[in-house]
Amino acid sequence: MAKSHLVDANTYCKRPVERLAQYDFEWTDGWLTLKFRHYIQSERPGTFIYIGDSIKLQNGFGAWQPHIYACEYRPSTKTVVEVSASPGRL
Repeated sequence: MAKSHLVDANTYCKRPVERLAQYDFEWTDGWLTLKFRHYIQSERPGTFIYIGDSIKLQNGFGAWQPHIYACEYRPSTKTVVEVSASPGRL
């Protein structure tokens, strides 16, 4: 079921992930590429966690660092429950 909502999750989760950037962000994939390519069932009923690693976030010194990001998304209401990011690659 999570796969059938992948396009919606990419639509609704993209901006909240961008807002995690304290300074600036840069997507490292193509313009039309899905930002979230992996997904898992959340512990919360009716929600899924979509995961990707196609973003670089800038720090206070101007250096760019790749990040893994996650978005918990509820398809029934088309709402983002929670987003997070941490340095690294999948």
